[in-house]
Amino acid sequence: MKICGSCFCGEIEYTAELQTEAVAICHCRGCQILSGSAFRCDTRGHQP
Repeated sequence: MKICGSCFCGEIEYTAELQTEAVAICHCRGCQILSGSAFRCDTRGHQP
């Protein structure tokens, strides 16, 4: 799965190719605060 994103101001952008089995959803309070939502999608990655 290919994802694209940026920081809030748009100064930093990224793209990544992820394995879908590495994606998780977290409902902890910290992730709720960080995302401003009831949950946050997260994945682990590495730089080649």
